[in-house]
Amino acid sequence: MSIDFPSVLFDPIYLSLGVQAIVTPGATSTPVEMLAMDQTAGIIVSEGKLGIQAIKPACSLRARELTENNLQPSDLKDGTITLWPGTADEQTWRIENYSIKPSPTGNLAGEVQLILIKVP
Repeated sequence: MSIDFPSVLFDPIYLSLGVQAIVTPGATSTPVEMLAMDQTAGIIVSEGKLGIQAIKPACSLRARELTENNLQPSDLKDGTITLWPGTADEQTWRIENYSIKPSPTGNLAGEVQLILIKVP
């Protein structure tokens, strides 16, 4: 018997700590509403062949939620994400890149972490 990680782990976390987000993929102009984990204070990212580390703003989405909206992680690159839409904290970011954060049961049961650049 395998554990349903999206239902047991990710759903409760996203429902209690996630923020509303509007994702507009780079490949299309159709916005999609989702829940995201706001990590815009910054995460450590290794870059280049030397593994130089930088702190960059990010957010995470559930891979399953992308699939339910007929999106692949590669569709998001160069798109935008608006966190906290309709509130005083609303922020729009350009999606610079992404990385797959699989769960023990595979990529589709995990998360997609987006590396962001603030839109002026």
